Amino acid sequence: MTTPKDERDPFAGLPVVTTRVARAGYDDHRYFGYGALADLRGQENYAGVMAMAVCGRRVSEEDRRMLDDLSVIMSAADPRIWPLKLCRLLASYGGTLASFAGAQLCLEGELIGPWTTRSAAETLVELRTAIGERLDDETFVAEEMMALLARKKRLIGYGVPFRDRDERLDAVREEVVKRGWHTRPFWRLQERFSMLTRSERNLGPNLGTGVSALLLDMGFTIDEVPAVTIFMNQNCFVATAVEGARQRPAILRSLPPHTATYVGRPPRTSALARPRDRREDG
Repeated sequence: MTTPKDERDPFAGLPVVTTRVARAGYDDHRYFGYGALADLRGQENYAGVMAMAVCGRRVSEEDRRMLDDLSVIMSAADPRIWPLKLCRLLASYGGTLASFAGAQLCLEGELIGPWTTRSAAETLVELRTAIGERLDDETFVAEEMMALLARKKRLIGYGVPFRDRDERLDAVREEVVKRGWHTRPFWRLQERFSMLTRSERNLGPNLGTGVSALLLDMGFTIDEVPAVTIFMNQNCFVATAVEGARQRPAILRSLPPHTATYVGRPPRTSALARPRDRREDG
């Protein structure tokens, strides 16, 4: 049956939503224009397809290996860290996916967790833009860094709780030097600016600023940096959600009675809830 030519298209004039992400097929499936089975199978790893999910392009094999190492270095799944503590609390009800998803809701900010790398990346890009092509002019670079430090009262990506150094950043630094990436512009800026923050504010760099510099040098944008970082860190949340759902500790779902004291009016009982006097039954 054909549609009459004079019948109006019910979709005419509506906005068109397009996608470059994927398309399901019969013999293969497209992923950012590549055949998932024909082009990517055996050529990409998990880090590679996750990076593509964020930026829409394939990254080099060298970058994929670094992302793999980064995922290992960031593996701090201690459930005492408060986003993971929330994950553990939700998991106590027995739902692995609910626990995993719920814990993600608290992360899109600049206080704690992988998303803080966005603010750290913004700082580095601001500094890189101000310096321009004068990266080797030490006096000029120092002046711009001091000016930025004066403008920013709060620095995301700096400060290490309870210890002098972030051992994870030390590990990233070793990998960067091993690969010869320590001469890249954002990494150089991060290292030099970190020396300044320590001398001027007694604030050492943490993993966030190192990861931000690393990803910016890979070609990721400010908006892409936190997305890549958080997806490379999902093993921590998976580990906590799975173990927590298996254990289902009841103690996490309620406070022990001795930890709370009620202050207020005594409880009242509804007349309808009282047992009726036998004489009232006749």
